[in-house]
Amino acid sequence: MCGICGWAGSPPDRARLSAALAAMEHRGPDQDGQWCAPAVMLGHRRLSIIDLSADGRQPMANEDETVQVVLNGEIYNHRELRRALEGRHRFRSRSDTEVLVHGYEEWGIEGLLSRISGMFAFGVWDTRSGVLHLARDRVGKKPLFYAREGAALAFASTLPSLLALLPREREVRPEAVHDFLHYLCLPGDEAMHEGVSKLPPGHRLELKDGRAEVHPYWRVSFAHQERHTADEWLERIDAELRGAVERRLEADVPLGVFLSGGVDSSLVAAVASKVAGGGVKTISAGFEEERFSELPHARRVAEHLGTDHRELIVRPDDGAILPWLVFAAGEPFGDQAALPTLYLSRAAREHVTVVLTGDGGDECFAGYPGPMLARMAGPYRRLVPRAARAAAPALLERLEARGGGAGAAARRLRRLAVAARGGFDWVYDPLGERGFRGRFDGLFTRDFTARLGGRDPDDHWRAAWAAADGPTDADRVLETELRTLLPDQFLVKTDIATMAYGIEARAPFLDTAMIELSARIPAAMKVARMEPKHLLKRLAARYVPPEVVYRRKQGFSVPTGAWMRGDLGAAAQDLLLAEASLTRGIFEPAALRRILDDHRSGRAEHGQRIWLLFMLEMWMRMFVDRTLSPDERLEVGRPAEAAA
Repeated sequence: MCGICGWAGSPPDRARLSAALAAMEHRGPDQDGQWCAPAVMLGHRRLSIIDLSADGRQPMANEDETVQVVLNGEIYNHRELRRALEGRHRFRSRSDTEVLVHGYEEWGIEGLLSRISGMFAFGVWDTRSGVLHLARDRVGKKPLFYAREGAALAFASTLPSLLALLPREREVRPEAVHDFLHYLCLPGDEAMHEGVSKLPPGHRLELKDGRAEVHPYWRVSFAHQERHTADEWLERIDAELRGAVERRLEADVPLGVFLSGGVDSSLVAAVASKVAGGGVKTISAGFEEERFSELPHARRVAEHLGTDHRELIVRPDDGAILPWLVFAAGEPFGDQAALPTLYLSRAAREHVTVVLTGDGGDECFAGYPGPMLARMAGPYRRLVPRAARAAAPALLERLEARGGGAGAAARRLRRLAVAARGGFDWVYDPLGERGFRGRFDGLFTRDFTARLGGRDPDDHWRAAWAAADGPTDADRVLETELRTLLPDQFLVKTDIATMAYGIEARAPFLDTAMIELSARIPAAMKVARMEPKHLLKRLAARYVPPEVVYRRKQGFSVPTGAWMRGDLGAAAQDLLLAEASLTRGIFEPAALRRILDDHRSGRAEHGQRIWLLFMLEMWMRMFVDRTLSPDERLEVGRPAEAAA
């Protein structure tokens, strides 16, 4: 686990490589390494997990040094691949990275990618052909940014590291600002700066003779579903999960589990305890606001399993951690759960270096509302007369034109009109007001709005929906969220928070075999009797107390509204109403003041809006103005406390 960076295609600048490595020291605090040649340079920061000796240092080469590799991540089946390669190649270390070196020699890039299982972003430089290969894991657990500079190409694990490699400043894209506020993150291959992209999950890039081409090498398919009984599926899921957990327990450093008290992390902790034979460490975070805290449930699971358990109460009052969060993210990131996950990672680093998480359980086994909404569409339409559905759009248009008291009737008719269409709009736009669209209307300046040119960021999600191949809308929801919400937001959150403190996070539910197994299970089995995650709950009830399993889903909810009425809100207001913010030309000052005043007074709830604006402004101060340091402390109160 670490960070990687590099440059290929023209004479390199070693000073820039050193700066790029320094910008991501937190991702790999144990070692750094460089390799340079006339047309290429590769850099690596190492967090030692497997083979702690110097033999595991990167960049790593083959016997005659004609192939050089840098890896961020872990290859979980490296032992199996090593056995297949040892008769033909000489290994110098126990590191999983070395199977990429010799695997590329033996099978080429496509053959290598078809065989490896893990979480990774890696680069391979082939001296013989003068080709640079980049690849990212199947679901996007590890990040990889890249940019062209003439005929050359730069790449890095983080945006700050990439920008340190580039010889000229890149402008911030107004569309990226808009999309961040819409999605809480930068979706798909988008990045904040002109000419910068992210390599999509399950894709590889090849730079040859100055031409860069991006190719997919994997995508999950929901088109080949199988019929088995619920009990048969449970046995198959159980066996696959045990194997996935066992593969992720390999480490030469202390290992634990992030335990939220929800179904997914509780099941991972239970299986890890069983496979490891006990002695597993668990770490949980919660809040003083009881309705947001899952600590009692996590504690109940830990007591049941007999784990070595630690808890953390999160308070948003450590002023040093917010600038550090912005720096660790590298680009604007608005999921509020990143803050408690960051606190959790900081506390966990005192006890473990590797953690297992429950990431992916919801996406694979239908834990969110989307699949259930999709299954409800048919019955909903059958309850509404066909004539009423047909007449709804025209009547809706007349009511909306009338305005005033017709608003409530218009909302009900809009739902009828959407139900008649079904598909994407029914699941993601049940009121005809897609997600967070409109929550910043009136806040942008006219000039900034004109620069956007009528942008519709929903195209990213709609494209994923259109490409989904499942037989039902519920299956299409699951595939869409595996390709959007998971890699764009949830996995980014985990990577930011854990790597900020040099922790490696591993997600058993995102094992390739587990994802492909879940895609073969019909959606009707996952949401049986309209119960989200039906199969996984039945499996979890074998391992942990049923009262923990069969409770209302809570998720890692954050009391943002309350936080933004306290000291944290005051810190946000100070930044947002300062001259640097008000003169950017993005937001109307009067509208910005109104949002802040209405929330602080309790007249309206704008907690999440203010958090997003706060994160964006801190990012602007750090990476555009360069007036905010990652080490700076904001005045927001007392530090968080961890309980032993």
